[in-house]
Amino acid sequence: MIGFVIFLHVIACLTIIFIVLLQTGKGSEMGAVFGSASSSVFGPTGPTTILTKITVGAAILFMVTSMILTYNFSQRSVKTIVPKTKTAPQTPANAPTLPTQSNEPAKAPTNPLPQSK
Repeated sequence: MIGFVIFLHVIACLTIIFIVLLQTGKGSEMGAVFGSASSSVFGPTGPTTILTKITVGAAILFMVTSMILTYNFSQRSVKTIVPKTKTAPQTPANAPTLPTQSNEPAKAPTNPLPQSK
């Protein structure tokens, strides 16, 4: 099933690329957009061609397959070779222990160094 969706996705991608490259521009030039009062904001409108309809269909198919693939791959669990443990790792009995820090203030030494005369 997922292989078929990936196949449709790739076909939709290639179709969009191919059809968009085949289409001609809607406006004539950049200067015509600002210079002509009769042109509309988005260029002259006319009847939709078969290329435009195929582009819209491929774009819709691309978006739908993108959402299906995103949902499908986000729901999969990640397989790992490292087992998940909920307990803290146990230390071996012969492992050296580190001294712990206490919150008590440091004490002055009881045997001061002898003073030189």
